[in-house]
Amino acid sequence: MSGCRCGATWGGANTSHCARCHDSFSTVANFDKHWKGDEHRAPASVGLVLSERGYWGAPPPTPEQQEKLDALRGAA
Repeated sequence: MSGCRCGATWGGANTSHCARCHDSFSTVANFDKHWKGDEHRAPASVGLVLSERGYWGAPPPTPEQQEKLDALRGAA
């Protein structure tokens, strides 16, 4: 488990935390999405959603996307 001076804690090899805005992210890629060059952006403004666990991440798949994912998994 990792922690920040803001009091936030997070765990897992892929999760990350922003020392500037003190938001936590489900993956490093999602953390990277909220930065553009040197510009810090609000996670929601780049399409990320806040999960029940308090991590910003990709929105859940639409029913159509889930159907495609299920079909791909069934074909494997």
